[in-house]
Parts: sequence; C-alpha cells; structure tokens
Amino acid sequence: MQRSQNKIIILLLFFSVLIAAPVGMETAMLVARRVYPEKIVSDFRTVSDHVYLSIFEDGGFLLISADNRFPALLGYSEHALTEYEHPAFQDRLLAYGREMGRVLPKLRETHPSWDLYLDPRFSKPAVRGEVQPLITSTWNQSPYYNDLFPKFSGTDTKAYAGCVAVVMGQLIRYYEHPSRGIGRKSYYDAGNDSLLVAWFDTTVYRWENMPASLNAGSTRSQITEISRLLYQSAVSVEMEFKTDGSYASYDDMLYAMTGY
Repeated sequence: MQRSQNKIIILLLFFSVLIAAPVGMETAMLVARRVYPEKIVSDFRTVSDHVYLSIFEDGGFLLISADNRFPALLGYSEHALTEYEHPAFQDRLLAYGREMGRVLPKLRETHPSWDLYLDPRFSKPAVRGEVQPLITSTWNQSPYYNDLFPKFSGTDTKAYAGCVAVVMGQLIRYYEHPSRGIGRKSYYDAGNDSLLVAWFDTTVYRWENMPASLNAGSTRSQITEISRLLYQSAVSVEMEFKTDGSYASYDDMLYAMTGY
C-alpha cells in the first residue's frame, strides 16, 4: 500500500511540471535524490527567487531551478565542498537570478530536462561527468605578482595588480598566446600621479618561467615574468590604481585581448 502511494505521489509530481510554472521545494528535492541517490542531503535551501541549493554530507552540491521553464540542473559537483557565503559563489547565484528574471517572461513551455529527472525510469548515467577547471594557476594581486607595478607617491607601497589583470594574465598564460603583443599603450593614472607605458611588441612572454603560483621560494625570473605580464595587462585596460584596490572593466579586457 505504501509503495503504491509513493508511486502516485511521484506521478503527480511528474505531471505537475508539464505545466510551465514555479517548482516547489518538494519537487526540487526529488530531483536532488534522483541525481545523487547514494548521497545524504545535509542542507536544502532557497538561495534566490529562481534557484534551490542542495548540499550533501560528504561533499558535492546541486543548483536546481525553481521554475520549470529553465533547465532542472543549473550547476553541480559530485565532490566539491560548498562555501555558500563565498563572494564568488554568491556572485554566481546573483548572476543566475538576474538572467533568469530577465528571460522568464519570454518562456512559455516546460524545459524537457524536467521530464528526464522526474521520470520514474530515470537512471543516473544520464548526468554528464564533471569538467575539472581548465586553468590551474592561482595567481593573486600581491605580493610578488605586483613586483613591477608602480608605487604610490611618497610611499613604498606598490599598487595591487587588479583582478581584471589577474584574470587576463591567467587566460593568456593558459593559451600561451600571443608570444608577444601588438604596438604600445600609455595612459596617465591619477592614483599614483604617473604616466604608465607598456611596449607589447618588444616584449617576449616566456611561458616556461610562469609557474602556477608565486611564493617566497620563487626565482627572480619567475616573479619578473609573471609581474610583467600582469603589468602589461593592467596597462592595456587602463587600470585605475588606488590604495584600497585596482579597478578596470571586463569589457576593456575583451577589447585589449584582441587589440594588443
């Protein structure tokens, strides 16, 4: 009798998502159990108007859509630990929320992935495997990384490399392209009251001297090569240097990567 009741509940949940509509927490939790039946859910919460988060005891998580007009799974990892309060994770959730809120009024039909995960015949092999990070470097803004960056007037404090420059530098290192840039770039930065110049076409980037990270044991050559690449990346986007941080636009980064 209990088994029959469970089947009826599952069928009701299955047919309920045939109509485009918000997804209740019970349905979302069923998806989590279907995807990772061997795992124990340690936390399940609503993290935005459009997203549920399922966290598992032994690591791993699922981001599940709270509206069946979107794909059921927005993101997942079988092993990674979830730092819910981490700024990068929060930023990703906000990005999902903004984009989903923008396109939601245009969607009328249920996404087919819900039929897959709520079908009683669903089996886990339908879930694709994890893709490990392509970029393995863990560069930072200081110390060492900003070795060739300008000092602020009247101090021995060097400017931070800037997150845009760090992202740009790691992308260039990953592809090991170009071996040298195009032309030159200069601009006046008010933060350190100086003219900053980068000669891209006369600089050769030596990838073999750019390790995945820098520390106190890094060689002078390694520090110089990485810091030079980050400095030139910063100049290419006209990084605004301030004592509390360095600022630039990712739109400028896209232009700089193709222009220089």
